[in-house]
Amino acid sequence: EVFPITIYARTTENTKFDFNISVEKTNLSFLNPDAKWEFINNEYKTTLWFEAKNSNASLSKISIKLLRNNEAFQEANINLNPIKFENTLSNKDFSHLVASSL
Repeated sequence: EVFPITIYARTTENTKFDFNISVEKTNLSFLNPDAKWEFINNEYKTTLWFEAKNSNASLSKISIKLLRNNEAFQEANINLNPIKFENTLSNKDFSHLVASSL
């Protein structure tokens, strides 16, 4: 099961900086760890893509750091409620894994 999570970030910084994203996960692939950020209406936006490997997959935390000269100067964490994944019956129309809510 592939699914997106869209992140919005606001900062008062008006200097050049980079984003660093890290995740706490189990049985899950982070498909775009170098996600590109867009600056729209005074906030940054990106969409992170994940793929659950099985029904035991979990994503518990997303951490975002703002870096200048490879040093973090701002950091935010998002603690996520557990995502329930369920196996589906064998069918060519399904990926055999479905999230009950995102």
